[in-house]
Amino acid sequence: MKKYGDDLKTMLQVGQIRDLDKLTDSICHGRSEWLLRIAPVYNLASLWLSDAAEYAKKDGIYRFGFKKRLKTADQYMESRLKEVVRFAQDKQGRKFILDVFDRSEDVMRKHSDHLFYPIFNYLSKLGLEHLDTCAALSVALVICQLCDRAEHEIQMKWKQQYGYTIPLIVDMRDASKKIEEVLDLLNKADKDISFTDDKTCSDAMQAFITNAFSVHMPNTAAGIALDMNPEIKKAADREALKEAKRNYEKMLSAES
Repeated sequence: MKKYGDDLKTMLQVGQIRDLDKLTDSICHGRSEWLLRIAPVYNLASLWLSDAAEYAKKDGIYRFGFKKRLKTADQYMESRLKEVVRFAQDKQGRKFILDVFDRSEDVMRKHSDHLFYPIFNYLSKLGLEHLDTCAALSVALVICQLCDRAEHEIQMKWKQQYGYTIPLIVDMRDASKKIEEVLDLLNKADKDISFTDDKTCSDAMQAFITNAFSVHMPNTAAGIALDMNPEIKKAADREALKEAKRNYEKMLSAES
């Protein structure tokens, strides 16, 4: 899987980019937009993984290979979300990011609940067992897949705007694969699961996209700086968090 920002590294190596101030600004804006629009949605998917573990315990299947794979997926997401929080260089900044996650969860949880029930009914029609666990895993999977799509679309926007893709704070695109591996253990009959083929699920997914990525998540600009230049990176990190916080406060003021 090609990493976002690889094209930028190549351009830097061959000397195609000389304006480091402009470069730093583009990375700041891109990463801040990802931090406020995409990262909180990944965090929501992680919470659904935790729900799946609780359902699995009630179903008596949280053991052996299933437990191991679910914990692997959960730890993968948790470790990368912690990296997002550590993106802030001070206690105030880390608290700000956690507040964004918490507030976004409050706003988006009801919309993800509207994914759960259509998915539950669809999996029931397919004849799967342990439906609560399967549905919770599937919600986490769908949300991660939608995040992957949103990331790709936003990277193509940056590619057109700046001429290169932006290296993100973390790359979480393997989350979908790891969750699929867990779900496969419960799909013993190897049913062909395609949520987009079910109209109710498809409609719920479209509604979630509209609410999670467009309405309730601020389309702002801030970010961080180049990894290959520590001094620029350090300065840009501080400015990114300041601008992100200002934009977030504007969003709160607009809602009140």
